[in-house]
Amino acid sequence: MAVTRAGSAVGDLEWDMRDDHDSLGVSTWTDSIVIEGVHLGTTANEQYRSLINALQQAVAARWRYATREDGKQWNAKRAADAIYACRRFVKWIAEVGLSTPEDITEDVLLDWRNAIALRDDGKRRSSRDQRSRIDPPLLLSRMRSRTDRTIGFEPKIPWPEAYVNSHDDTKPIPLIPRPVLQHIIGAACRYVEVYSNDIRSARKYLDKISVEWEKRNGMPRPIWKLNDPTYRRYDSWISDRFGWRHVKARKAMGNPAPWNPNGLFVEDQETNEPWIDCIRTRQHLQQLENSLRTACYILIAFMTGARNTEINQLRENCLVERKQLGGRLTHYFIRGIVTKNRGQQGQEVEWGVHPIAITAAKLLLEMSASWRNRTGSSRLFTTQTGNKISNGLLNNDLKVFLKRIGSPYVGGKPFSVSTHQFRVALAQWLGAEPLGELAGAFHLKQLNTAAFRGYLREDPQFQSLFDKFEVQASADHLAMLLAEPTLGGRKGSMIMKSRSAEEQARLEANVRVLNLAQVGREAPSQRVMEKIKKADRPVYLTPFSTCIFVADAAECLKGLPMHERKRPATHRCNPLTCANAAITRLQIPAYLEDYESYLKMANDLTSSPSQIDLAKREMDVLKEILSPHVRTFVLEREKIEKALVGLDEREAETIALASRLRIVNDLLLRLHGIGAMGNQHNE
Repeated sequence: MAVTRAGSAVGDLEWDMRDDHDSLGVSTWTDSIVIEGVHLGTTANEQYRSLINALQQAVAARWRYATREDGKQWNAKRAADAIYACRRFVKWIAEVGLSTPEDITEDVLLDWRNAIALRDDGKRRSSRDQRSRIDPPLLLSRMRSRTDRTIGFEPKIPWPEAYVNSHDDTKPIPLIPRPVLQHIIGAACRYVEVYSNDIRSARKYLDKISVEWEKRNGMPRPIWKLNDPTYRRYDSWISDRFGWRHVKARKAMGNPAPWNPNGLFVEDQETNEPWIDCIRTRQHLQQLENSLRTACYILIAFMTGARNTEINQLRENCLVERKQLGGRLTHYFIRGIVTKNRGQQGQEVEWGVHPIAITAAKLLLEMSASWRNRTGSSRLFTTQTGNKISNGLLNNDLKVFLKRIGSPYVGGKPFSVSTHQFRVALAQWLGAEPLGELAGAFHLKQLNTAAFRGYLREDPQFQSLFDKFEVQASADHLAMLLAEPTLGGRKGSMIMKSRSAEEQARLEANVRVLNLAQVGREAPSQRVMEKIKKADRPVYLTPFSTCIFVADAAECLKGLPMHERKRPATHRCNPLTCANAAITRLQIPAYLEDYESYLKMANDLTSSPSQIDLAKREMDVLKEILSPHVRTFVLEREKIEKALVGLDEREAETIALASRLRIVNDLLLRLHGIGAMGNQHNE
C-alpha cells in the first residue's frame, strides 16, 4: 500500500516525501549501530524489522487516517519528524541490545527518557525535542489497534507530556531595535534600487568574456572541480580580463566599471561618491551577488511578514500586479502557500507588498534564471542545485550581510538577526505606528496600507502579534503624553489644566527625549497594558494629533452607529475641536510643513488676494500651535547633547540619539525661520 504521493509503500525503508511537501526529501527509517565508537552494522538488519514495521504502520495510520482530538491530521512535515524520531529510537534500542516491540517495557521507556534528556554536547535538550523523541513507543501504544505488534506494556497515559515535564523553554525572539532595522532595510533598499545595476552589469560583462573563452576553446565553460586543470586554465584566463586586483585585468577593463558611461560605479545618494571603488575579482563579484540576494530576501521577508518556510515555497510566478482606477493605481501582491494550521494542502494566499518587494523578486528571478533552467526548479529562492535555501544558510548570509553593511551595535557587539525576526519586526512597527519613514525609502503608513490589503489581515498569528504590539505602543504613547510638558489641542489643554504647578515645573525641568528608536524598549508593565485593554481607551498616533480614543466623543466618527465606532478615522481628525485629541512634539513637523506651504502661497505672485488672505489666517493659527513647543525642543536638544558625550558611536542607542538630534536641530532652524521662536532661540 502506497503511503506517500511518490508511491513509497508502508514497509519501504525509505519514504520518498518530495511530492508531499516542497521542503521534504527522502526520509530513511534505518541508521547505523555504533557502540563505544565501533560500527556494528545498521538497523536495516532483519532482527529489527518487526520494530521498524510496527512503527511504520503507526506513523502511516496516524498521518493518513487518524485524527487528534481537535480534528487535525498530521501534515507531511510532522510525519517526517516522526520518522526521524523513530529512526533515533530504533538505533538506541539496537545499541542497548533489544530488537522487538515487545522488548519495550516501562523501565526501557524510562531509560530512553533519561538518554534523550541531554544533547551530545552535554547541554539540556529542550522539552519540545524530548517529547518528540519519546513519542515513537507511545505512538505504538496509541495506534495498537492499527498495527500488527505493539510495546510490551500499556501506559496509563500514552502521551509524551506524561513522561517529559512540559515547561516553556522557548527563548523569545529579540525585537530588532529601530536603528538596526533602519540600517538593514536602508542597505537592502540601496542594494536593490542602486547597487543592483552595477552588480548585474558586471555579471553580464563577465558572461560576455566567458562566451569569448567558450568560442576560443570550442567547449562550454567548466564547472568548478577540485584540482581540475581545465577549470584552472579557465579561471586564469578570466582573471587576466576581469577584476581590478591584477594589472593585466585592469588594462583589459580600462575602467573600474566599463559598463557605465563614466567608467565609475553608481553614486551612493548618501555620500555622493561611488558606492564601491572596484570589483577586485570574480569571487568578489560572487560575494556582492550573494549580498544582493540577501537584500532581496530581507525586503520580501519584511514586507510580506511571511514565515521562512512560506518564503521558501514561493514560486517564479508568485508576482501579482492589479490595476485600478483605469490603470492609474497599481496594487502589488506576492502569492504563496500558508501551511501552518492549514492542513496537508495548505492555503493559497496573497501578501500585499510595497513595490520595492516586487523589484526585489524580479531581481531574484533574473539572477537565478540559469539555475532554474539547469535544474528545472520553479522556486523563487533556490540554490544552484535547485533546492530550497536552508535556515542555516540564510542566517549565515544575514550575518555576512550585516558585517558588510556595518550594522549598528547593541550592548557592545553587532546585533545578530535571524530569519524569524522580520515577521515580528513588521508586526512591531505596524503595531507601534511610528511616524515618518523607515530607511528613507517608504512611509510606514504606506507599508501598513499595503500589508493589510493582503493576507495579513486574515492571519490570526500575525494579528495576535500585531495586537500585542499595538497595546504596548498604546501604553507607551500614553506614558509619553503624560510626561509631555507642552500639549496642544482640546484634550491636551484639558490635561495641562489638570496638572498642579509643581507637576508642570517638574515636567519642564526634565524634558523627555523622544526616542522612537525602540518603541516599547522600556515596556509598560503587563498590568498597565491590561488596564488599557479593559478601559478600551487606546492611544493612536497620527501626523496631526495623539488621539486618546473614546468612541462617543470622537468627532471623526459622528453620524456612525456606536457599533461601528471601533477605531478613529484619523484622516478626518480636527485636533482643535475634538475632545480626544492632543498635540505633542511628534505632530509639530506636520504643522510646520503646513505653515511653510501657506507661507509659499502667501508669497506666490500668482496667488489671488483671497488666497493670500486665507494663507495668512491659517499661518496665524498654525503659529499659535507651533510656538508653545519651541522651549521643549530647546531643552530636548540640550539633554541629547549631554547624553551623547562619551557614547560609542557604533551603538544603536547612540545612532538613535544622534538621529533625533538632527531632527530637533532642523525643526528649531525652521521654527526660527518662520518667527515662531521669539527669544527662545537664544537660550
